[in-house]
Amino acid sequence: MENAEHKVIHILEVARTIDDSASFDGARSAEKQLKYLQLCNAIREGRPGFAVHLREFVVGIRGSLQFLRWALHLGALGMPTKLQKQVMTEAIQVTVEGSANVVTAWKKQLKSR
Repeated sequence: MENAEHKVIHILEVARTIDDSASFDGARSAEKQLKYLQLCNAIREGRPGFAVHLREFVVGIRGSLQFLRWALHLGALGMPTKLQKQVMTEAIQVTVEGSANVVTAWKKQLKSR
């Protein structure tokens, strides 16, 4: 996502994970930074004068997320606070519904055996 006026490029990483603290800790974020380092550097070379930022949006399969991290990243993308809360609520809802659908399908499969 590019903002030419502000000379910034945001790389968005959206992921689901398990709902434990290890999945949301700083070490995991550092792994993501390393994963995207080469891409960020290539973009910086190709777009001199532009800042490049990785924006991580991680939600747990039971709907947990790091509210402050999401708010920081959504705010950096220019999203108003009221809309941020709506986006986070919808992300939680969709994730929980998706997880429930997986469990339902798994149960149906077990019954058909």
